[in-house]
Amino acid sequence: MRYDKQVTFVKQGSEVYNPNTGDYIASEPTMVDKWSDVTDVGEDRLIMLYGSIKQKAKVIRLNSVFEEPFDYVLIDTVKYIVTSNKHFRHESVFYVGEGQ
Repeated sequence: MRYDKQVTFVKQGSEVYNPNTGDYIASEPTMVDKWSDVTDVGEDRLIMLYGSIKQKAKVIRLNSVFEEPFDYVLIDTVKYIVTSNKHFRHESVFYVGEGQ
C-alpha cells in the first residue's frame, strides 16, 4: 500500500458566550494532516454499510494509530463523515461517507 494521499482530520472549534457583547465567539478549528492510503469502497461493502450504491464512500488507512477526537475528514477539500473505524496495533482504518 502507498500512503500517498494527504487527508485532514478536523475538530471544529467550540463556541464561547461573551457576556459583554452578547455574542458567541467561535474558536478556530484544529486540523491535523496525515498521509494515508485512500481507496473507494467496493459495491458489496457499500450495500452492506449504506443500503445503496449511490453513497460516495472511501476507506482511509493510516500507517499509525490515530485516536485523537475529530468531527470530520477533508479529502481534496471534500468533507467526509466517519461511519465506522477500526484500530489495530500499528494502523487505523476509517470508513467515511460524503457529508454535508
